[in-house]
Amino acid sequence: MPDPLDPEGVLPNVLRWLDRSGQAGRNAIRGDLGAAARQLADFVLEPIDAAIPFIDAIPNISKKEDYVSGSELVGLDEDAPWWQKVPTDIGVGLATDPLTYLTFGAVPAAKAALQTAGAASKAKYGVGVGLPFTGGKYRTMVGEFDQPIDPLSLATRGADAAIAKGLGKVDDLTKSTSVAGAQPDKFARGYEDLKAWMRRATGSEKISPEVRRKMAEAAAEGGIASKYWTQEVTSKLGGLDQEERVLLTMANLGIDLGTLKPTRQINAPVQVIGDDFQKNIQTLAATYGKDATKLQKAAADVSDMGQRQYDEAFGKQAFYKTPGQNQDYMQRQWIVDNPDAPEVAGSLSQALKERKLKTPEDVAKFLSGGDVGLELDATRLMLNRATQQGRMLSQAKLAKEYAPGSTSSLADDLRAQAMEGIKTAGLHRDEAKALEDMINGLPPRGDVLGALSKMTRPVKGAMVYGVVLPKFGSLVRNKLGMGFQAGATEGVRDEAFTHLNPVNVVREMGKAWDEAYGTSLFGKADDLSQDIKFIEDAYKNAKNTDGVITNLAARPDLQEAVRNGVMDGFVSTEEILSKIGRDPKFQKFWDIYQAPGVMFQYLEQRGRLQTYKNLLARGNKPSDAARLTSDALFNYQINSAENRALRDVVPFAQFMAKAIPQQAKWLSTRPAAGVAAAPLFYDQSGDEPPVYPWMQGRSRIPMGDDAEGNQTYLTGFGLPMESLDVIPNISGDIRSFGRGVQKGLLASTAPVLKTATAVATGEDPYFGTPFGTYDKIPFVGNAGSAGRLYNMAAGTGFLEPLGAGMVRQASNLSDEDKPMEARALDFATGAKLATVDPDVAERQAITQFLENRPDVKQYRTFYQPEGEPDFEELMRQLQEAKKRIRDKQKAAKEAAAATVL
Repeated sequence: MPDPLDPEGVLPNVLRWLDRSGQAGRNAIRGDLGAAARQLADFVLEPIDAAIPFIDAIPNISKKEDYVSGSELVGLDEDAPWWQKVPTDIGVGLATDPLTYLTFGAVPAAKAALQTAGAASKAKYGVGVGLPFTGGKYRTMVGEFDQPIDPLSLATRGADAAIAKGLGKVDDLTKSTSVAGAQPDKFARGYEDLKAWMRRATGSEKISPEVRRKMAEAAAEGGIASKYWTQEVTSKLGGLDQEERVLLTMANLGIDLGTLKPTRQINAPVQVIGDDFQKNIQTLAATYGKDATKLQKAAADVSDMGQRQYDEAFGKQAFYKTPGQNQDYMQRQWIVDNPDAPEVAGSLSQALKERKLKTPEDVAKFLSGGDVGLELDATRLMLNRATQQGRMLSQAKLAKEYAPGSTSSLADDLRAQAMEGIKTAGLHRDEAKALEDMINGLPPRGDVLGALSKMTRPVKGAMVYGVVLPKFGSLVRNKLGMGFQAGATEGVRDEAFTHLNPVNVVREMGKAWDEAYGTSLFGKADDLSQDIKFIEDAYKNAKNTDGVITNLAARPDLQEAVRNGVMDGFVSTEEILSKIGRDPKFQKFWDIYQAPGVMFQYLEQRGRLQTYKNLLARGNKPSDAARLTSDALFNYQINSAENRALRDVVPFAQFMAKAIPQQAKWLSTRPAAGVAAAPLFYDQSGDEPPVYPWMQGRSRIPMGDDAEGNQTYLTGFGLPMESLDVIPNISGDIRSFGRGVQKGLLASTAPVLKTATAVATGEDPYFGTPFGTYDKIPFVGNAGSAGRLYNMAAGTGFLEPLGAGMVRQASNLSDEDKPMEARALDFATGAKLATVDPDVAERQAITQFLENRPDVKQYRTFYQPEGEPDFEELMRQLQEAKKRIRDKQKAAKEAAAATVL
């Protein structure tokens, strides 16, 4: 029977397994050869057991007393503070673990080979022996191989080969002998298709460095275009109020409040502006008492931007032959397919008859909703058009890579030739699919995913970096996460300390604060600040997308950084720059409201640019430095329909999908990293005191005992390595696996989906507690029904844009029930300090374990402390129903006995 108190998380178990060789070494040092042998036996047997799904087939041989920590080995008192014990455990653990000195990875020559385009297949892999964390300076390679031989690669290849071979046998057995000719291998092919789908969904397609470089450059051009044109719109139209923005569009379409009907049909793209634009502006300005000169200037700016966008896109082969075919790029544009259609004309006339539309704002709200679907806000239209321009240029640039001989000026011919070029290029099917998706554009989301995306979009940013005041914990995790990501990436490992250095973290946070809030509290601009300003000035002074690159010619390093998309990270630039057409009188408020997002983005920009520049200084070519930066700090731009659908359901799936293989590979190829991390995530003394069910199977760092002797843990730090906690453990029983899926995957879904699931099942997916029972609210504490309603609403995420996160931060800081260090830690890093009463934890763990056992029955009753009359009546009816059932059953038994007699 599984132990309900045994931690079953993937990351703690992997680290405990890596530490077993160190346990063997430390036991040997203290002279207990039996304990050393038992630990080594488990080190060999545990991987075999883990590969057998849903059963614990091989019990552990080692005992509790076979565990010895580094601090125990050197005689450190067990009551010593954690800041003495943890460093000692790490240092002694590294020195006494044979895995510390073993390295699985590419030989140094392979690193140089990888810098040559298309040379990845020539790389050799090997096993090295030497000192860890020295950058290969004191390391000797003892063997070379054509394929990686680290434990993870071996296990993955072995499992893949076994499954493929097994399904091949199934295909052989199920083929009909009566049918002539070759028959398809349905099961084997289905398995390959499933793997391809999973790779696309998780963004881990098999794409060569050369193809990835082309895709990244194309994506970067799109990012440059989106940012440039967004900035143009913001600067040119940012001073207009909503009524003025609406009048601009009404002037273009000829709509007035007399008829509420467009005077002409417009099927051309937004760039084609009517000749009567300026005349209509004058008329409308006089009618509504607006500044005609200001509106005429705005109309001229719209016409100028539209013409420049059209010239740029047409010159780069981004338009189809006829305007109508461009409508998939012209979403929410100034287009009326048929102004005389019954649904348009009828809706307009009805609205006019009811006299509800008094102002241009009324017209805009009416036409942008319902069946009419005509957007009238000029700023919104142009901002949306800016993003579309980026997509168009990105797709056209990539298409040219695979249709180099194309002379057509239109996208139809270019893309058709590109599709043919992809077919004949001898690419892996993952590469072909990724290229086709990027060149043709992704299909529409559909109603369900589209609605889910729209509901998640406004809350996601507020959940990550806050509103008005930043979530410092999220920012710190982001910065420290860069260190873990760099450490896990071949060729970037030397940059890990740059991001993990506490002094660097504090300085970078200060610089990001100054940028977001317009202060100079943290000193003068440094080199990185000046570099970013140089890039921003290149955007401001450009006339089009190419002009941005031209303006960076004086700094080739920065030019290549922009050209290769180094600066694009988690928060897209246009997402922050776009003000979504806010009214100027509210602009200052919105600047403060969005400042945490700007701070988050600036912090990430500086980290990316610093990594890129350091790689250049180490002798990497600009394209290689950009690729390595994107590999380490994740390029979120390359996308697929499957990946997008996954992100709609699980908002942070991109990060998890990229971090899980990266961090797993790190532990596999650099076991010293796992050996060093082991004391932070599991108790090396073997005690493993009970923890609460919601903590089981999750990373937690022991922080010593509190005043009552209860163990305290640091939980939920959010580092990339902790993404491995999301993986369910398949080596336990099936119910433990299901619980792992529930806690890892379901608990990570979009807030609305998670809340809906909790309502439907009656259980919180992460904590496993009855849904709707938590009634604490910030500053108030237990609040009964009001608290339960608040938390159910908060679970949807819709309160985050209203500042719910900021209220929680303030409440946690003022919570005198928690020690000051716990409050400060929570505020500064987002980590939680949880104190565990072992008796309560044991009761909860065993109770939940028994509740999940299908062979265990439990007695259930109902009670209500308040004793309301309705409840008492229901209980009376329930008891009477039970009595009638018992009477029937008794009568049936008596009748059966009488029949036998």
